[in-house]
Formats: sequence, structure tokens, C-alpha cells
Amino acid sequence: MIIRFGFTDRDSELIREDRSKDPLGLQPVWGYFGRQLIPNLTEQTKHASGFWILACILYLYEQEYSKWANDKSDRKTIPVEDFYILAEQLFAYSSYHHQKKWRLPGSNELKYHYEQRKNGVVIIGHNRELVGSQIAGGTWGLYRGAARRSKILDDSERLSALFLSEFKRDQLPLTPKRAKDLFAIIQAAQEFRYEGWGFNVTDKLSEQLSQTMEHMGSNAEVIYKYLIGQGTLLDKVVRDYKNNTQSDRAFLSNCRQKYSEQAYIFEDIIKCEDYIGTLDSTLQFLYAYAGKPLKTACNDLPLSTTKIRQAYDQFMRVSKRPSGETAAERYDTITSLFEVDTKENFARWLLRLHAKIAEGREGTPWIELDDADRIRVNIEYDAATELTVTPGNGWKNKYYMDSLLSVFKGLR
Repeated sequence: MIIRFGFTDRDSELIREDRSKDPLGLQPVWGYFGRQLIPNLTEQTKHASGFWILACILYLYEQEYSKWANDKSDRKTIPVEDFYILAEQLFAYSSYHHQKKWRLPGSNELKYHYEQRKNGVVIIGHNRELVGSQIAGGTWGLYRGAARRSKILDDSERLSALFLSEFKRDQLPLTPKRAKDLFAIIQAAQEFRYEGWGFNVTDKLSEQLSQTMEHMGSNAEVIYKYLIGQGTLLDKVVRDYKNNTQSDRAFLSNCRQKYSEQAYIFEDIIKCEDYIGTLDSTLQFLYAYAGKPLKTACNDLPLSTTKIRQAYDQFMRVSKRPSGETAAERYDTITSLFEVDTKENFARWLLRLHAKIAEGREGTPWIELDDADRIRVNIEYDAATELTVTPGNGWKNKYYMDSLLSVFKGLR
């Protein structure tokens, strides 16, 4: 059973880091192991349409807008980031008007401003961003890194030469004529940077932009090739996962047997979850004993110290320890000075670990012991009266499997 605790006035500093679901700082660790299987995606890149709009806008900017802007001396080519912000708004309003949906970032602002339209006209501009910082929180900020890792973009963050050679311009419902209309609106909105510029969502351009978002045509195959790849291990795994009715633990265990040459990838993920999943579940369990002595919580803690020690030993023997500054540092932190001779010592070690993570974030602990050795809760987190993960049982972290399946469905 999950219990919710509210905030106290004591401290809310940790929340500003947007880490309110990760008090032990485990994401960089499970993210590292997830990336050994799924190298290109993240938790945020769950929509194939995010990669599609990124490719479309950059194609239009690089291949057509620059030529259009240079046709007349009074036109000044605008920076790609500014172009992207305005183009994304045009695609978003068009999609929402014709399809009544926008699954990508900014739907709340989009709906609000759409409802304020007059005679079909909405205002686009740099003062009408879809999210607080559209360049960071929109598709440019969220999907660009994944697109670069998958070689859709090159190191200069432009469409790679190979991707361009395979991109099918004739599959875009947006005609060259309407593309010029798009450029003209963007140019005007850039010139009137703060006032913005009107865009009629009932016109032909809007219809074609909406159709472009909905119909990738054969470009879906091109994007699939870069993100997943035909015949790759990832392609086989996601097709299996699409029909999976088992738990993630059972699925990955089966993959370990089915794809024996890459068994170490699945083994490492399972080892990771056995260890970090148990740490997080134990912290949730301690939350349920707010105001009570730590000793009471530990007496009730349904965890075998032998099993958590074994999980720790297995986690220390993964095939490849995390690399990269954040993941490597966090791996070392969550395994250092490990204590599990008794449940109480394990719980104290876990609380010290959390305090160290909180200190690194320049905040105070969400949960700690008071002077009477009672559990004190300072900041909201899920409390559980049972352990959701123990070594060999349960599962919590997704290891990007949900993103993989979502992108797969969007391209198939």
C-alpha cells in the first residue's frame, strides 16, 4: 500500500532540481545500464513524432529556408534556434486545430492560446512559447541529444549527410509553395519579435502542417533505421516486448536466455534492479514509519540481509561498471561503505546515503533520524507498507523500455 506525506515548512530545496521521485539519485545508474540495451532514447523521448518534427523543421531550415531567405536582399536569415521555436508553434497549432491533439511538450499553453484565437487567428512569437523555455523544454531540447546519438544529427547538430540522403522530401504533405508561406510567417514573427504574428489555423498551410505531422510516409522507415535498426538486437527485443504479458523481470530474464551472446546486457540490468530497486523500496518502507523509532521499522522490515548482501555482491560484479562522470560517481556512492550485517545497520547506512545525495544537491534530507532515533519526514515521497522490490522479486525502473515501445508503435 502506498501512503502520501505532505511537505513541511522545513525544506523544499530538493524539489527545485526536479528530482522529486529520486531521493537516492539512482537515475544515472539505471540509465547507464538501460543505455547498454537502448543507446539512443531517454525517459523524455517517448514519441516518434518528436523525432519527426525535429527532422522536418531542420530539413526545411537547412534545405529550403536558407535558399528562400537569400532570394531577396532584404531578407535576413534567422538563427536555427529562433526558426525552430516559431516553426514548432506553427506545427503545434495546426495539429491541435485539425487533429484535436498535441502529444508533445507545451500542450497546456497551446490549448490556452488556441482558445483565445479570433477569427481562426492565433499569435505565434517569442513571447508565446509553448513551454517556459521552449528551446530547452520543447522538442529541440528534449529530442536533439537522442537524435545526435542515433546519427540523425551530426556533431554540429544539423541533419547528418547520410540521413539527408535517405530523407524523402516528396513524402511531406507540405508542398514547396506552402513551405514558402511558412517561411514568410516565421520571418514576420521574427521581425516583430515581441508582438508576434498572426497565423490562421483554418488556412491551407495549417492543413498541410497537420497532415505532415500525421503522415511520415516512408520516412518512418528511415527514422526507424536510425533509432532502432532493422534486424538488430533492439529490433528483436522491442518486437518481443510488444507482445509481452509478463513482468519486466520475467521478460528480461527470458531475453537473457534467448539472446545468449548478449546475455550480459540483460544480466547487468537485472543485477542493477535487484540492488537499487531494493534500496529505493526500503527507503519507501521507512517513510511509512514516520514518527516511529528506527528500531521498530527495522523489526518489521521484510528483507533478508543475506539476499541484499548477495545483490550487492552481484552488482559489484557487473560486466562493465558505469562510465561517464555522473553515472560512475553515483555508482561508487551507492556502493561505498555498504553495511548489512543487521537490518538496522543497513537502514542507517541507507539514510546516510540519502543524506549524502541530498547534500550534493545542496538540500537537506527528505527523511532522517531525529535526536531520539525516530524517523522524521521532511519532504514528500511515496511511503509503502510493503517492499515493492527485493532481490529476485518485483520491478520498478523502466530502463527506457517504455520509451522504446512507444517510439516503436509510433513508427509502425
